Amino acid sequence: MGIDKEQPLVSIGIVTYDRPEGLRTTLECITGQSYKNLEIIVSNDCSPTKKTEEVVREFMERDQRIKYYYQKKNITAFLNYAFVLEKATGEFFMWADDDNEWDKYFIEKCISKFGNYSTVMCKARTFFCETGKVLEGELPDLSPEYGVFKNACTNILEPSTAYYYGLHKRSDILWYLEMGGFDFFDCFLGTKLILDGNGIFLIRDYAGYQSNVVGTERYCYKPYNPQPNRCFEYKPFIQANFKLIAGSSKLSYIQKLILKTFVIWRVGRWYTKFEKRYKPIRVWLIKILMRQIKGIIKLQKAIKKLFLVSTKGGKNVCNKRYIL
Repeated sequence: MGIDKEQPLVSIGIVTYDRPEGLRTTLECITGQSYKNLEIIVSNDCSPTKKTEEVVREFMERDQRIKYYYQKKNITAFLNYAFVLEKATGEFFMWADDDNEWDKYFIEKCISKFGNYSTVMCKARTFFCETGKVLEGELPDLSPEYGVFKNACTNILEPSTAYYYGLHKRSDILWYLEMGGFDFFDCFLGTKLILDGNGIFLIRDYAGYQSNVVGTERYCYKPYNPQPNRCFEYKPFIQANFKLIAGSSKLSYIQKLILKTFVIWRVGRWYTKFEKRYKPIRVWLIKILMRQIKGIIKLQKAIKKLFLVSTKGGKNVCNKRYIL
């Protein structure tokens, strides 16, 4: 195996729990990458059988880039993600699950687009194992040309979890080690990269990542801390976003207020979707409140369009006192 040591080292953190055949597929994809200067870190989160370790040992016999760790007790997925990141030494880093697949040129294509960005990701597809259905993922409307505020708005209102499995500049995600997990953390990560990092670059003409879902045709949302009286816990997500927004030097005061409003709006949408069976009356009240907020937003837009924008010499001239 020819490894070009002059290439930047890319660390890949593979987290696994009792899915030996899925892990085999992951290791085949990762060890077969066209980009060779890799550090492959596998953390087994206390799988109950020896089959997972046997698969790793089999690959280690023919690939010296693999480092293997076994957790003596189950530390949960979030802490396992943190563990492999902490062990990484590469300039670049990516997480890999034991049930997904990558095109052999995934790392090569991502690293070629890096520049000064914190994260690079391509289009992703979802494969439903039971039915064989494939959904081609659509990338969010993010662009370096839009600026920080617009990209943050887009990510909050239309969050994507795809960035989690992109290629990251390791120094730009070490903050992960200082945080605790919470529901919708993967959605928070995108906003964090936009506001605190150097943004996200999306490769729109390449689909090199596939998420394999064990199920029919619907994604199964997994709560971070399951409880019998609710589906998800929303307060930590709100608090983390509010703290992130308030501390950003890239935003004006008004922009911060707008983003915080969008966070509440996004959480309201999640709440009314997931908590129907647990708290139907509260969901009903929140829906009424959200309709009122939506009406106010529409009215504000109509007033701005009617009174604040006039045509003068074929150009739109706005009264800047009212422009947010």
